[in-house]
Amino acid sequence: CLMLGIGCKMLAMNGTGTAEDPYQISTADELYEFASIVNGSHASIEANVAACAVIMNDIVINENVLDSVGNLRSDGSFRSWTIIDRFEGVLDGKNHVIRGLYVSGADKAGFIMHMVGAEVRNLGFEDSYLTSESGRCGGICGHSRASSTIRNCYYIGSLNCGGREVG
Repeated sequence: CLMLGIGCKMLAMNGTGTAEDPYQISTADELYEFASIVNGSHASIEANVAACAVIMNDIVINENVLDSVGNLRSDGSFRSWTIIDRFEGVLDGKNHVIRGLYVSGADKAGFIMHMVGAEVRNLGFEDSYLTSESGRCGGICGHSRASSTIRNCYYIGSLNCGGREVG
């Protein structure tokens, strides 16, 4: 657990978020918890844009987001992804897949919005849907600095972005 003032908070996921002891993410809820730590919106843990994590198994956020021709299913109610705004850490997917990533109507969209000196590796996204109003949109990352790396990753799904800088 992490000491937080007078209390102690147990994380759902194992690890401390360092390169030596990355968070171990096994469920969709743990993936959202990781995003809240990186974004600084976690109820009791300080923001850490440089947090490191590994995906321990395939994760399903939503099922059957897209129909057989790749369009958003109109008969579904989907859990929206909390976009990671700025990421400076390392996320290793360990060759696992995140299914059902869903972002609709965001100004900018991606699993991660801004990567700065970060690395995402060995991770796939399938059956996913992202829309953006203004651009800087990507299935894995909307905007990346030259010092960042996306390696051995893929995105299969619908990506609809208004504007420029789409990837």
